[in-house]
Amino acid sequence: MRRRACFEMSALMFLSLFLAVQLAVAPAAKASPTATDSRTIIGHIEGIDVSHRSVIVTESAKPSTPTTPSPKPQSVTVSVTKETLLVRGKSPAAFESLKPREHVVVRYRVTATGALALSFRVADVATRPTPTAPPLATTSPAAGPQVGGSPGE
Repeated sequence: MRRRACFEMSALMFLSLFLAVQLAVAPAAKASPTATDSRTIIGHIEGIDVSHRSVIVTESAKPSTPTTPSPKPQSVTVSVTKETLLVRGKSPAAFESLKPREHVVVRYRVTATGALALSFRVADVATRPTPTAPPLATTSPAAGPQVGGSPGE
């Protein structure tokens, strides 16, 4: 009987210790940012404030869910820090290289001080060379049209 009481007491202590650890770990896990805490805007650069390292991005894509219509494009001012992944095409880019009207995809997180850019991707517009017409074949008018095989036939 005494052995059973000791076992029940040990099981109860283990269960309460397990619950205490779970409750202590749960808030710490929730405090770290996850992928669901970030937002994405697809649009173009409306304005750049170099002194504050912030960019105004106006959306150009419609929302993906039809239940949330967007009558007018939304604008977001995002802060770009040194830790922000800034890419033009497939190459790293500098903040100073940004220009108005460039197409961008920005992933950002909303903080108490405003939107903070996590990644900033600028479309790399490839310039296409202007097509040139192929040179025209020139024929000698004295030769005339050649029909058939070799000239001696």
